[in-house]
Parts: sequence; C-alpha cells; structure tokens
Amino acid sequence: MPTAEPHVHTVRPTGDFAPNAPLLRLSLFALAIGAISTLGARVLLAAISLFTNIFHFGELSLSKHSPAPDISAIGQSRCRSPAA
Repeated sequence: MPTAEPHVHTVRPTGDFAPNAPLLRLSLFALAIGAISTLGARVLLAAISLFTNIFHFGELSLSKHSPAPDISAIGQSRCRSPAA
C-alpha cells in the first residue's frame, strides 16, 4: 500500500513587477514612444501656427498669435457661415 506523503506547499515568487530585463526593455520602449509622441505634437503645433499665419495673416512665420481678435474687423462680407 502506498504511503501518504505530506503535501508541501511551495511559494513561488510572482515576478509580476520584478525589475528584470524584459521590464527594463518595456520601460525604455515606453519612454521612446513618449519622446516620439512629444516631438510629433510639437511638429503639429508648429504646422498649425505656420498655416494659420499663411492663410489668415498672409505672412510666413511660426509665431503664435490667435486669429480671434481679427474676427470683428473682418466684417460680414468675409465672415460667412451657412445657416441651417
């Protein structure tokens, strides 16, 4: 007849947040994605400023100024919006 051996419960480390090589690679990858996204956002903001200046003010610059103060000076003839 087989003898019953006592069941030994072993505790394994979970390793979910252990600072190992895959976690470091993932963190560096996330840092690179964040840096590239920040650069892309700055390029898009510069493009918005450039095209606002070209098409609204008629000047080629990257300076940031809003077209909002000029809306009242445009007059009814240039500020047409469709009415529903």
